[in-house]
Amino acid sequence: MTFWQRFAKGCQSIARGMSTISIFPPPIEMPKMPDFRSGARQDKAALARDFRQVGDDLRHAVKAVEKQFVQEKQTKKQKPAHKK
Repeated sequence: MTFWQRFAKGCQSIARGMSTISIFPPPIEMPKMPDFRSGARQDKAALARDFRQVGDDLRHAVKAVEKQFVQEKQTKKQKPAHKK
Protein backbone atom coordinates (compact mmCIF):
# COMPACT_ATOMS: atom_id res chain seq x y z
CA MET A 1 0.00 0.00 0.00
CA THR A 2 1.47 3.32 -1.01
CA PHE A 3 1.66 6.42 1.10
CA TRP A 4 -1.19 8.07 -0.78
CA GLN A 5 -3.43 5.03 -0.41
CA ARG A 6 -2.82 4.98 3.35
CA PHE A 7 -3.36 8.74 3.47
CA ALA A 8 -6.69 8.42 1.59
CA LYS A 9 -7.76 5.57 3.88
CA GLY A 10 -6.92 7.70 6.92
CA CYS A 11 -8.95 10.60 5.52
CA GLN A 12 -11.87 8.23 4.97
CA SER A 13 -11.68 7.14 8.60
CA ILE A 14 -11.59 10.75 9.78
CA ALA A 15 -14.54 11.66 7.54
CA ARG A 16 -16.51 8.64 8.77
CA GLY A 17 -15.84 9.62 12.39
CA MET A 18 -16.76 13.25 11.77
CA SER A 19 -20.05 12.22 10.20
CA THR A 20 -21.14 10.72 13.50
CA ILE A 21 -20.59 14.01 15.35
CA SER A 22 -23.60 16.28 15.55
CA ILE A 23 -22.98 20.00 15.88
CA PHE A 24 -26.57 20.48 16.92
CA PRO A 25 -27.40 19.21 20.41
CA PRO A 26 -30.64 17.34 20.98
CA PRO A 27 -33.63 19.51 21.84
CA ILE A 28 -33.91 20.54 25.46
CA GLU A 29 -36.87 19.12 27.32
CA MET A 30 -38.88 21.99 28.70
CA PRO A 31 -40.21 21.50 32.23
CA LYS A 32 -43.84 20.57 32.35
CA MET A 33 -45.93 23.64 32.98
CA PRO A 34 -48.72 23.46 35.55
CA ASP A 35 -52.19 22.88 34.26
CA PHE A 36 -53.97 26.15 34.86
CA ARG A 37 -57.28 24.69 33.73
CA SER A 38 -57.64 22.98 37.10
CA GLY A 39 -58.62 26.33 38.57
CA ALA A 40 -57.80 28.20 41.70
CA ARG A 41 -59.78 25.78 43.87
CA GLN A 42 -57.02 23.17 43.82
CA ASP A 43 -54.37 25.84 44.43
CA LYS A 44 -56.33 27.14 47.41
CA ALA A 45 -56.67 23.65 48.84
CA ALA A 46 -52.96 22.93 48.32
CA LEU A 47 -51.96 26.20 50.00
CA ALA A 48 -54.28 25.54 52.93
CA ARG A 49 -52.80 22.06 53.35
CA ASP A 50 -49.26 23.48 53.24
CA PHE A 51 -50.07 26.15 55.83
CA ARG A 52 -51.66 23.58 58.13
CA GLN A 53 -48.55 21.40 57.83
CA VAL A 54 -46.24 24.34 58.58
CA GLY A 55 -48.42 25.34 61.54
CA ASP A 56 -48.36 21.79 62.90
CA ASP A 57 -44.58 21.63 62.53
CA LEU A 58 -44.15 24.96 64.34
CA ARG A 59 -46.46 23.89 67.18
CA HIS A 60 -44.54 20.66 67.56
CA ALA A 61 -41.21 22.52 67.65
CA VAL A 62 -42.46 25.05 70.22
CA LYS A 63 -43.77 22.27 72.47
CA ALA A 64 -40.44 20.43 72.25
CA VAL A 65 -38.49 23.58 73.16
CA GLU A 66 -40.86 24.39 76.02
CA LYS A 67 -40.54 20.84 77.35
CA GLN A 68 -36.75 21.03 77.21
CA PHE A 69 -36.77 24.44 78.92
CA VAL A 70 -38.97 23.14 81.77
CA GLN A 71 -36.73 20.07 82.21
CA GLU A 72 -33.60 22.21 82.37
CA LYS A 73 -35.25 24.56 84.86
CA GLN A 74 -36.26 21.62 87.09
CA THR A 75 -32.77 20.13 86.86
CA LYS A 76 -31.20 23.40 88.00
CA LYS A 77 -33.55 23.57 91.00
CA GLN A 78 -32.67 20.02 92.06
CA LYS A 79 -28.89 20.47 91.93
CA PRO A 80 -27.46 22.04 95.08
CA ALA A 81 -25.24 25.05 94.52
CA HIS A 82 -21.54 24.51 95.18
CA LYS A 83 -20.29 26.33 98.28
CA LYS A 84 -16.80 27.73 98.36
